[in-house]
Amino acid sequence: MHPCIPDRAQRANNDNNNNRMPDIPPSAVRFAQILGLTSSAFLAGSNATYTFVTIPTILTHSPTADSDEKTVISQWRTMYNIGFYATGPQCALTFSTFAFLAYSVRHHAFLRNMYIATALICPSILPFTLTVQRALNGALSLRAEKLVGKGWGTQAERYALENTKAKEMEKAVGTEELVETWAKYNAVRAFIGVVGAAMGAWTCLEHARSGM
Repeated sequence: MHPCIPDRAQRANNDNNNNRMPDIPPSAVRFAQILGLTSSAFLAGSNATYTFVTIPTILTHSPTADSDEKTVISQWRTMYNIGFYATGPQCALTFSTFAFLAYSVRHHAFLRNMYIATALICPSILPFTLTVQRALNGALSLRAEKLVGKGWGTQAERYALENTKAKEMEKAVGTEELVETWAKYNAVRAFIGVVGAAMGAWTCLEHARSGM
């Protein structure tokens, strides 16, 4: 064969190289890592704050107060509405950034799978809230309606009102105990966030060590 004429295998390899998608710029990968680590840490930290700062503050009574139960449930409902709608965008941002990072290392199985795991773990607090915490959220929302009237009519307040277990719990458990139980469940959500953030940080370090 003439040395200037490439053989069939070489031509096929050249075609594959020409058709391959261009690599993602390293600056975009670094920016996504910073964004993903920040959003996942913020997600974990904000949930931890509800349990370890906000709830204890709500449950700290003034010795002269004569309507503590109403104050507690009113403040809980305000906090709950804020958290319910703040968490969704945080989860979406965390998922999308780590999914992008998984795509950026799609040819490296280990890093890709670790990024995918992180992308799934962090927002898994949402299904936890909508399933495991459903009855408790419903019971607290029912108690809030009973003691301080209807709130803003948000989806957060309404999604579990008709839950049978929520109605039973609302009748059987006191307000402070409900709020304390909610703090314990929310601590699980915070722990899930911490696991996701730690996994993301470790994967980013491994990514850097790989030289990719």
